[in-house]
Amino acid sequence: MKNKIGLIITYSVLCVFILAVALCAIIRVDYRPKINLTASEVSIQINDAQVGARNEAISEEADKKNFIEEFNNSFKLTILQALFSGNLNKEATVTRNTSAPSFSDGYKVLFVFDEDGQDLIVNGKPFLIADNSSEAVKYNRMVFNVVENAGFGSVNLYFYANGGSTYYQVTTLANFGEIYKTITNMQMFAN
Repeated sequence: MKNKIGLIITYSVLCVFILAVALCAIIRVDYRPKINLTASEVSIQINDAQVGARNEAISEEADKKNFIEEFNNSFKLTILQALFSGNLNKEATVTRNTSAPSFSDGYKVLFVFDEDGQDLIVNGKPFLIADNSSEAVKYNRMVFNVVENAGFGSVNLYFYANGGSTYYQVTTLANFGEIYKTITNMQMFAN
């Protein structure tokens, strides 16, 4: 009788453990700052020493929607992956700057948003204009650089404040490898 109870307890604990691991392998952590991605314009600039800088807009609505979906997915990692890579408790950081970022290689991607004045929300909280203010930073453009990379790592997103020259650099985690492949395979950048 004691053996049966011990066996039932062992199997129950084992089942709970397997279920917990399975859930951790399915549930995803999202490192993307909260962005209402209804971009009125998505444009891409190729940075190439031989060709020079070349801007192209994604004009087809379906292409724009697919690109935005690819962008959203690049910030997601399963709990199990985040745990083993040491990124489970990482939070985004914000730095205020007045000089515009420059990118020397890869692709520069610009989102211009329909709404004027989205609040900059990082780590679930609005980022305030000043420490003693209750007013959140508002932005209407975001730019980031996409280079060929090998995996999940630190990326910078630059949010431009409405009506000013100040931008806010948000450093978070993402894998832009698939976005790089998507852009490279786009007809406008095919060689």
